[in-house]
Amino acid sequence: MSPMVRRVVAVITALVAASAVVMVFEFLGSRLFPATGVDTTDRTQIENAMRTGLIPMGAMLMVAAGWVVAAVVGATAALRIGREGGRWPTMIFAALFTLVCAMNLLAFPHPAWMWFVGIVVVPAAAVLAGRDRSAS
Repeated sequence: MSPMVRRVVAVITALVAASAVVMVFEFLGSRLFPATGVDTTDRTQIENAMRTGLIPMGAMLMVAAGWVVAAVVGATAALRIGREGGRWPTMIFAALFTLVCAMNLLAFPHPAWMWFVGIVVVPAAAVLAGRDRSAS
């Protein structure tokens, strides 16, 4: 496999892995901390619940934790698969995954601390996890 193809595969695989991690955390959060009286299939009800604080803190913490764990898993995958690509696959993954988090934050009202996690902690976690330890 050519180095360029390997880098592209690394980024795509990292995004798929990160998405899977987020889905698992969101599923667990919704089961462990259900939003009572909110139809989670209705976008309007979710927006109202987020705006009025009806979403349990535990569920929101699970989502934020999922983002951070997903950033680490994705960056690690990008680093390992994109070996010869140096840090580029990891950096591209970090940028794209941060963009995905930002789009999620814009889609529904979120508390300020979740913005901090999505815009500051997520890329920092990805960059730290994507450090090439063999270079040091």
